[in-house]
Amino acid sequence: MNLFAKYSDAVYILPLPRCRYQYAVGQGAIAVTCRTRAHCLKLRLRNTLHHLPTAYACVAERALLHQLQGGCQAPISVSTKYVVCGEGGGLSSPTIDEDMARCSCHRKSLLGFQSTQPDQL
Repeated sequence: MNLFAKYSDAVYILPLPRCRYQYAVGQGAIAVTCRTRAHCLKLRLRNTLHHLPTAYACVAERALLHQLQGGCQAPISVSTKYVVCGEGGGLSSPTIDEDMARCSCHRKSLLGFQSTQPDQL
């Protein structure tokens, strides 16, 4: 018997709104090291595990952290959402053209909310 089934009457699931609860940069992403010289095996593993929206989200989050000169000790949180723009775009598209991917940055502070492009940070 798993723990959820055993304590299901005491477990409450409450979806949290993304806009209010951010997370640390890179959370939810994993890195895998493969100790083999078989290049085809490495490619097969990478193609199986690689999730393009997560990769783009990690790159955007790290770029923001770099722009803010943050690191492990900086209290910087993010909430990243991957969106495909353009005709026929969508997360269900089998291929994603990099020209269709856009990045925007929404900054919140005590002084208010501001939406801008990353190069304007």
